[in-house]
Amino acid sequence: MTAVIEALIASRDLALAQRLVPLMGAQGCLVEIAASRRQLEVMLRGRAVVVMDATLCTGPGLELLAEIAAGQHRRNRAVFWLAASPEELVRALQSGADDAMLCSGSDEEFAARLSGLLRRIGQAYPVTPVTTSLGLTVDRALRRVTFMGQQIPLTRREFELLAFLVAWPDEVFTREELVERAWGPRFDGTVRTVDQHVIQVRAKLGQHAVDRPYIATVRGRGYCLSTGVPAESQVRGTGIGAEKSGL
Repeated sequence: MTAVIEALIASRDLALAQRLVPLMGAQGCLVEIAASRRQLEVMLRGRAVVVMDATLCTGPGLELLAEIAAGQHRRNRAVFWLAASPEELVRALQSGADDAMLCSGSDEEFAARLSGLLRRIGQAYPVTPVTTSLGLTVDRALRRVTFMGQQIPLTRREFELLAFLVAWPDEVFTREELVERAWGPRFDGTVRTVDQHVIQVRAKLGQHAVDRPYIATVRGRGYCLSTGVPAESQVRGTGIGAEKSGL
C-alpha cells in the first residue's frame, strides 16, 4: 500500500494546472498549485514531485528549474517539466529535469510519463508503513505508531505531525509549514500549537527507549525528525522528552 505523494504544480497557466490535478490525483498524488514564484518558494519544501513550466521564470532561460534541481534536498524530489517547444524540452532535461514533455502533449502521455516517474522514485519516497532506521513505524492506514514493536498512543493531531516528520527525516520545517502540510487548511489553531504538540509527542516517545528518533528544534528555522545525535548548537537536552531551545 503506497502513501499519498505530496505534489506541486508550479505554473501561472491555471487552466493547464487544473487539467493536470485529477490526472495526478488518480496516481496517488495530493496536489497543490503555486501560481507565483513566491508561492513556489513557500510551498516547495517537502514536495516529492514538482510539475512546472516556464511561466514562473523571469527570463528566457530555465534558471528556476536549475535552481530547484540543484537544491539542498534534491534527492527527495523529482521534477517534471512541461515544455513549450522541442528545444525547451531538451534544455529542461539538460538543466536537471527528471522527465519532460511538450505542453501540447496528450493527457494519456502525461499520465504514462508520470506513472513511470513515480515508479522510478518509488524507493526514494515513503510507503505505508513508514519505518525509520531507529525502529519507529508509522502505519498511516491504521493510524498507528509503534516503537520497537510497542504501540504508542497518540491523538489525531500528534499522529499527523509525527507521520509527516517521519516521512521527511532530517528535513527542517517551519511551524507554518507543519501546520499547512501536516494538518491542512481546515486546522483552526495557531502556529504555536505546533510547539505544544511537539512537546507532547516527545514526552510519549521518550518513555520507551534511550536510543530513539529525536524531534529536534533547529534554532531560528523549525523542527525536524533527526536520525542522528542533535548538535549542541541547535538543541538542549539528551532525550526526545527533553525541553528544546526556542526558535
